[in-house]
Amino acid sequence: MLTILCKISRGIEKGLEFLLIAALTLMTAIVLAGVFFRYVLERPLVFSFEASTILFAWIVFLGSFLAYKDRFHLGVRIIDGYLSVRGRRILAAVRNLVILLVSLYLADKSWDLAMRAGQRVPSLQVSVRIFYIAMPIGFALMAVLSAVRSVTALRGSDDPPDDDETNSGDGEAPACS
Repeated sequence: MLTILCKISRGIEKGLEFLLIAALTLMTAIVLAGVFFRYVLERPLVFSFEASTILFAWIVFLGSFLAYKDRFHLGVRIIDGYLSVRGRRILAAVRNLVILLVSLYLADKSWDLAMRAGQRVPSLQVSVRIFYIAMPIGFALMAVLSAVRSVTALRGSDDPPDDDETNSGDGEAPACS
């Protein structure tokens, strides 16, 4: 069962990576076209600012999930070195439970914000919700991942990673190896 979930998870990750690359490429093209049209042709594109802002929001919140997945966010690991393997696993579980609670709270509040947004983006003729909905999706993805990491840390089915350049050394067992 875990191998099937791991394959689904990897597929979602690859899909998100592809979407983020496409969004970043499109955002860059829109900004460059906007600059060219405004300063060279002296005919500004009315949609360039709004379109690039919407794409940027999606890049930030989906990219934040991928950064969390790959453990690229900053962390202070002062206590970990003084704990046993079991202690590091418990600390990792608690840390991920805190992230889970914060992510769920932020997903809920950002969902409320997205649902209250009724305005339209004039230049694109789309709802502002397309901008705001990136937040609850990103936070919900982080909540799911932190729940999985909490369970795998407590389960301790694998040895915790060592403190080296390739991993975090946080006592968490990998969910999918």
